[in-house]
Amino acid sequence: MKTKIILILSLLSLFIVFDSFAQSMQINEIFKLKQKQSGSINNNGVVEGHYIFYTSGKPKKGIQKHTLRILDTELNIVTDKYLQLDQKAVLLNAATNGRSLAFRFWDPKNKRIVTKGYGFKGEALFTKNLSIVKGHEIAMLTAAGVNTDFGLVAIPDYGYAQIVTRKEKKFTYSIHFISDVKGQKGFVKRGSSEKYEGATNICTVGDVMINLISSRDKTFKVKGMDMQVQGINVKTGKQTFKTSLLSKGYNTLIINGAPHPDGENIILYGLNFPEGEKITGKSIGMIKLVVTQEGKVLDDKTFDWQGKSIKLDEGEEAGNIFVHDFITIENGHTYMIAEQINLNVGGSVASSVVSGLLGGSTVNTQFKIDDLLILELDKNFDLIDVEIVDKSRNNFTIEGIPFGGILAIGMMADAYGYFDYSYFQMLDEGFQIAYIDYERQKGTKNGLVLGGVTNIDGEYSYDKIDISNKGVETWVKKAKPGYVLIYDYIKKEKSLSLRLEKINF
Repeated sequence: MKTKIILILSLLSLFIVFDSFAQSMQINEIFKLKQKQSGSINNNGVVEGHYIFYTSGKPKKGIQKHTLRILDTELNIVTDKYLQLDQKAVLLNAATNGRSLAFRFWDPKNKRIVTKGYGFKGEALFTKNLSIVKGHEIAMLTAAGVNTDFGLVAIPDYGYAQIVTRKEKKFTYSIHFISDVKGQKGFVKRGSSEKYEGATNICTVGDVMINLISSRDKTFKVKGMDMQVQGINVKTGKQTFKTSLLSKGYNTLIINGAPHPDGENIILYGLNFPEGEKITGKSIGMIKLVVTQEGKVLDDKTFDWQGKSIKLDEGEEAGNIFVHDFITIENGHTYMIAEQINLNVGGSVASSVVSGLLGGSTVNTQFKIDDLLILELDKNFDLIDVEIVDKSRNNFTIEGIPFGGILAIGMMADAYGYFDYSYFQMLDEGFQIAYIDYERQKGTKNGLVLGGVTNIDGEYSYDKIDISNKGVETWVKKAKPGYVLIYDYIKKEKSLSLRLEKINF
């Protein structure tokens, strides 16, 4: 009996050791690292590991040395992969489709995009080169902004797609499909050369990649722009549909999509605008479309906030909101995750603008980002609840007087990382949202915190973790359920620390 008890205690202690093993790690001699060079490996929404891509040595004879480190969910090292690139090569973005990783580089010396794919054990899967030689195309590729962050799209159970701006008679696009299975050929889909067209990926449902195609006759013509929903079968390479929303009476900008809970159709979410008005102005609400995989619109539901503003505490109105994500659950309800964004009309800002208009040296416009909002809409897309996540105000400044609408300003703020929202993660009985906030409190030291908001069976709970570190650049990534992965990058010391933190729910 005594032997059995000792054995049980030994096994329990062994399990405890394994459970707490490698919950943190540190990487030294990092010469260059940006937030977008790291991420979580997701497979159908489940985190199965993490990756970090960093410059690991000083350039020698025009060559950069890089390391790709792949970790499991407990931060144990799965593999390190070493590669060399031209000294001036720049990582544009990275993506993972649940079974592989892909990295997209711009090589200015050879005027080409280089896309490399790897398995989760570091094995090389593919290398694809795409020439970009026209000046206008290079300018669009290397311009600061959203394009460089979203040009590589992960496609589950297939591989990747690369969206590139092309200059023919007019600006158009090409989509280059890359399989992560050796020996399987890719293909290319091109936009019209007779109109100005752009492509943005929305989602992938089954074998169909869903894109939003913007089509117009003139370069800067926004009014009357035709937004088309396009479906491409990634297995056959054929376009399955291309549905014009404008011709069906929808003056809508689609911003997100997801598989329908029925497992067959597609849900598309977008911003609604008045008939005949520009889609860069202020929207009148949201729209939810149910579309078949052949492009037929089965149903539409709208939520109009014009004339019936979203009410917050004590009757305060939400003002302008920027929607980050949509969560669709089985009962047909939708949760919209958004942040308030409005013009900051403080005296210093107004003075700056007036000074510029009168001939001063600077013209700046300042905006403010306030609370995080979680809007719950029922299956008829009617608003039934608003959860307000109180956080500190975040101000940011744009040079000049911006002429785009609040949507354009929000997209710019999102591209430059001004918002506090980080991500959402599905749980067995609900979902969890993570955000970063700089708390200002009387009597205590101000500091950076990681906030967690969890919804289980319709009930919200909150948790906060202090992540303040002086002189440290901090960001967070999705981790295994109930945890968040925190990155602390000390550029001066060329080191990166990672740790898993549990969020209570």
